[in-house]
Amino acid sequence: MLGVLTPQLRALISKDLVFSSLVLLLKDPEDVSVRIAAARAVGMLHDFS
Repeated sequence: MLGVLTPQLRALISKDLVFSSLVLLLKDPEDVSVRIAAARAVGMLHDFS
């Protein structure tokens, strides 16, 4: 989702907020698919920075 943003829009989004939100999703006790998706998203953060 973040990959389709222009560099100007990407610069407006807090990387710390994105990462901390993904960390919360990694800790989801209810749904393993949420944790898997969050782990994949963390793995793609290098494209976002």
